[in-house]
Amino acid sequence: MKETELQQRTVKKVIVIGIDGLIPQFVRKFSTEGILPNMSELMRNGIFSELLSAAYADTPTNWTTIATGSWPGTHGINSFGFHIEGEPFDQVYDMGNNLFPIVGNVNTEYFMNRLSKAEYVWQVAEKAGKKVILINWPGAWPPNVKNGLVIDGTGPYSSPVCRMGNEMRFSSSSERGVCGEVNRLEIKNAKGWKNVVLSDPPALEAQFDVTGQVEMRSSGEDRWQDSSSSLLYHILIVASDGQRYDKIIVCKDKNAAKPVVVLKVGEESDWIEEEFLPTIGQRIYANMIVREEFKAKIRGKFKLSLLDLSLEGRGITLERTVIFAEHGWAYPSHIADELTDELLQRQKRGLLTERTEKLVSQKSPLCQVYESVEDMAQGLSFSCKYLTRHYSWDVLFTQIHAPDGMNHDELNNLCPESPTYDPEKVEYTWEKFRDTYRILDRFLGEIVESCADKNTLVVALSDHGGIPTKKRVALEVFFEKEGLIKLKKNERGRLVIDLSKSRVVLGINYVTHNIWVNLKGRDPSGIVTSEEYERVRSKIIDVLYSIKDRETGEHAISLAVCKEHAKDLGQWGDRVGDVLYFFKEGYSNKFTNCITGIDPEDLPKGGFEPVLEGPEFGR
Repeated sequence: MKETELQQRTVKKVIVIGIDGLIPQFVRKFSTEGILPNMSELMRNGIFSELLSAAYADTPTNWTTIATGSWPGTHGINSFGFHIEGEPFDQVYDMGNNLFPIVGNVNTEYFMNRLSKAEYVWQVAEKAGKKVILINWPGAWPPNVKNGLVIDGTGPYSSPVCRMGNEMRFSSSSERGVCGEVNRLEIKNAKGWKNVVLSDPPALEAQFDVTGQVEMRSSGEDRWQDSSSSLLYHILIVASDGQRYDKIIVCKDKNAAKPVVVLKVGEESDWIEEEFLPTIGQRIYANMIVREEFKAKIRGKFKLSLLDLSLEGRGITLERTVIFAEHGWAYPSHIADELTDELLQRQKRGLLTERTEKLVSQKSPLCQVYESVEDMAQGLSFSCKYLTRHYSWDVLFTQIHAPDGMNHDELNNLCPESPTYDPEKVEYTWEKFRDTYRILDRFLGEIVESCADKNTLVVALSDHGGIPTKKRVALEVFFEKEGLIKLKKNERGRLVIDLSKSRVVLGINYVTHNIWVNLKGRDPSGIVTSEEYERVRSKIIDVLYSIKDRETGEHAISLAVCKEHAKDLGQWGDRVGDVLYFFKEGYSNKFTNCITGIDPEDLPKGGFEPVLEGPEFGR
């Protein structure tokens, strides 16, 4: 493109595409190989430069820095989990559940943009009269714009924030369903129904659990096993002409006068609304207990279609669409309805590829986004294209959380110094990275082609890169040995910090590089006097610098500073610990947390643990 042509352009729209964990050296390598045509074109027509991440080089810190244009000391989001000065140490603000949303959540207490002290770029744009679209950008949800469009997660194509249950087929045969998921229906003579017209042939019945989590099986003439399902639906199969079975009546109880829907073969219901309990409420997320609001019921919607009904009534196939969350992921709320309607229509017309479902990152709890890279790319592309085509806009922010998971899982396979390095896996690992970068390149190209014109400024950037990790360090071992912390067992047998006997506090979050003095007059549990404060801080720094890998002779900590000396690193304010530290390349925190508890068997006696497999914390 000629320079004069570029100079004549006027920027009227801006697209910012965030790619989490993108490594610039890999971009150069793969671009040279010719497998990144879209990124290469952007570099040819624009500029390519390496960015220096703000400290700490993690996801919440840097996406907030990018979106606000301010240092962590200004915006206050300085790690995955932080403590605010003066509050109890067990009050932890966990950014993980916000960054990797699991279900739609209306509780705003822990959301990043509610805790950020700085104004976001899109808020400034809106004040200037610009219309913004925000899709899956960390800190964009809950909405902090009035007139913009906001999507939490990647959208209804694959995001668990939107999708509470995948497509499901209920059938009396073993035929596979849309996504290979089938629940068997057992047909028998109808009994105990109200408002049923006696007929010959007689009505038949079946039962199914709408979620598909329970498969109904007859345990006798009049009852089914697992009939305690809270989302149990009853099917009445009838012959309306008195000769052949031709329709079904679906009810919540056995009352044909109160149907949820009546269907004949080939018919589809309108949206059916129910309340569902997400199964994620039973999991533990990244060693931290999932908050209670994830265990609350969430309102969802779905459609039912009768695909087949045999004339004798014993052969039936019923299909349920995805169960979509109605609220909690789109603003304004009607956008959720539009996107789900559009998705179903495009699927029916065969315009969308099937979801891959397989997780690319299965080892790393920090990167459990519950979607494959391919699905995230497809979902974001779908959401971006629809909203930019149907609504007026000036600024688009969208982010894909990849290749961060691949970095965590696979970088060690490329590092000869890694304890897991296997030269026979090197080329295989490079191919995995190539495949991931191809997907990201295609995603970027689709956004540019569909959403940008000659007057659109396109910015593609990342929050951090990634490096291999040789060993993890359990700081608790060294600080307990020096008498600075005291661990005790809780009622679950896990080791937790005894605040009444601990002079310092660490483990606020296992990837938070802040250490606090347990100070009287400031902290509710404080035991260190103001006269002792500086001596304790000096001791903390001494302990950190004394941590040495006996096998290599290396010191694990490259820098430890008092908080007032960290201003040049962009760190200040009431969310910064009394001492900050940084690991030497190749070392990182062990994923232990003495606030929520540590399994005693999981605490290495020597303080160091080799990385035998993921997760590795890429910085």
